[in-house]
Amino acid sequence: MRRGNATAENICQPVTRAGMSAVASGQGDESGTIQGRGFTSQGKHDMSTGQRRLDIEEVGGVTVAKFVDKKILDETNIQNIGNQLFALVDEDGRKKIVLDFSLVEYLSSAALGKLITMDKKVKAAKAKLRLCCIRPEIYEVFEITRLNKIFDIKKTQEEALEGL
Repeated sequence: MRRGNATAENICQPVTRAGMSAVASGQGDESGTIQGRGFTSQGKHDMSTGQRRLDIEEVGGVTVAKFVDKKILDETNIQNIGNQLFALVDEDGRKKIVLDFSLVEYLSSAALGKLITMDKKVKAAKAKLRLCCIRPEIYEVFEITRLNKIFDIKKTQEEALEGL
């Protein structure tokens, strides 16, 4: 299995270098959100607790979880997303998971933390996780923080499903 074979140029598409550097250095506002193109601290949403933040479907024995929000910024949203992701492994026992970021335009550093926790849970369960359709400006954050070395990231959902 090849890991980290995606580049910022060939991943699905619009975060300033200052914003990405802030993520890499741990800077940001008190909510962990970085300001800049693609990151903003002004993205609060009024979401009710427990609202579904992922569309889940089975494709050839693989669970595909597609984020429904363009902006993953609000702490409540991020907590809900984390709970839904973790339940795929902890409660449902899913062994092959693809996270589809095709709708995601903005992502907070707190959301990256949930992804790291998800990766640890997946590895502990001896399951497999792939990410796909990450826009170039968000992928740059994965590169700067070296998360592209941790996650198996593919350009398309089809590539992510291949051989999983």
